Amino acid sequence: MNVEICPQKVSEMLHKRPVDAHKGMMGHALLVAGSKNIAGCAVLAGEACLRSGAGKVSVLSSEENRIILQTSLPEAIFLPDTPSRKEDFQALGIGPGIGTSAYDASKEFFSEWTQPLAVDADGVHIGQSDMPYETARKLLGPEKIIGLSVENFGQIEEAESLDVDYIGISPVFATPTKTDTAPPF
Repeated sequence: MNVEICPQKVSEMLHKRPVDAHKGMMGHALLVAGSKNIAGCAVLAGEACLRSGAGKVSVLSSEENRIILQTSLPEAIFLPDTPSRKEDFQALGIGPGIGTSAYDASKEFFSEWTQPLAVDADGVHIGQSDMPYETARKLLGPEKIIGLSVENFGQIEEAESLDVDYIGISPVFATPTKTDTAPPF
């Protein structure tokens, strides 16, 4: 199926802003992006969020990303900690460069989110101490790819019963850079 995209069709899809609109009328989005020293994805996603029409954008990111975010995206609000009030936001975007730390730190805040939500990933790879497979599948749906790290034969058998898309065996060789794993296979 061929679809022609032209300026006229795009302009027909865009909502018209009232001439007296201000940022307080256009919605407040919360973006969870950028783990420690991974700020580029948070900057790009924050800019995209602003360009898409959000009146205000708050970026929940690692404290180490503060200077880069506030310099590159001064119109966004930097949040080093999970906000206390869900009601302050009309949309939530999760994903670019967060790893697992943001999930752990804000699990309770996001567990009963009722506003629009965007999670950007074709899939995820989870470790044994990360989010449970069942939770990841529930959040991502059946079409997303989920991989699971395994560190012993018992975990391999368990992974087979979970219907994960692939498993990653870790570690195969000893390495001085990753000390929180089981002995090599």
